[in-house]
Amino acid sequence: MPSDAGVSRTTPTVSERRGRQEMPPGTHVVTLDDGQQAVRMPYCPTPVAKQFLDDTTMITGVFGPLGTAKTTMLCQKVWRYAQAFPGSKIAIVRDTWPNLRDTTMATFFTWFPPGVMGELHKTEKVFTLRTERAPSQILFRALDDEKDIRNVLSLELAAAALDEPQGGPNTKGGSDPGIDESLYRSLLGRVGRQAGYPLKML
Repeated sequence: MPSDAGVSRTTPTVSERRGRQEMPPGTHVVTLDDGQQAVRMPYCPTPVAKQFLDDTTMITGVFGPLGTAKTTMLCQKVWRYAQAFPGSKIAIVRDTWPNLRDTTMATFFTWFPPGVMGELHKTEKVFTLRTERAPSQILFRALDDEKDIRNVLSLELAAAALDEPQGGPNTKGGSDPGIDESLYRSLLGRVGRQAGYPLKML
C-alpha cells in the first residue's frame, strides 16, 4: 500500500507556482477535513525500505548496490522525522559538494519541491520544510567544504542523515571518498542536542 510521503498544509501562492520545481507523477492537491489544502505524494516502499523507515533506533543504516533507491529512503526518513517533530533541525550530509548537489539534493527536491513543500534558502543551503505546526529545517552540508564542516560541527541538531558515508564506486566510473570516521564520530556528538527532541530517528 502506498504511504503519503509529502504533505504541505499550505496552498502554494501564485509566485511559488511560477518558481517551483515540477511535482513528481502521482502527486496531487487534496482538501483535508478541516478545509485546508495539502499536497499528497504517493511513495511505495519496498520491504527493505519499510524496515529501514520503521526503525526508530538512534543509528540505522541501509546498504545496497547502485540504483537501489538508498538516497530516496534516506530522504523519506528525514521527512518522517521532520513531520513527527515539527521545528526540528536535521542535517543531511554527504562527502562532497558535487555529490550532495547532484544526487542527494536532487533526489530530495524531486520528492519535496521548493515552493510546494517548503522554501529553499540557497546561500545557507537550508530548506524550510512545511509541517502542520512549526516548520522544520533541513540543513544540507558537504564535508569537502571547510565552512560546512565548521558549521555542522557547531550545530545543535535533532537528527542527522549521512548519504553514502562509506564511499566507493560511483555511477561516473570513479570512486567517492566517503565520510572520514573522525568526522562521523564528531557528527554523532552534535545529534540529539536540540532541546526538546528525542534522540532517535523515526
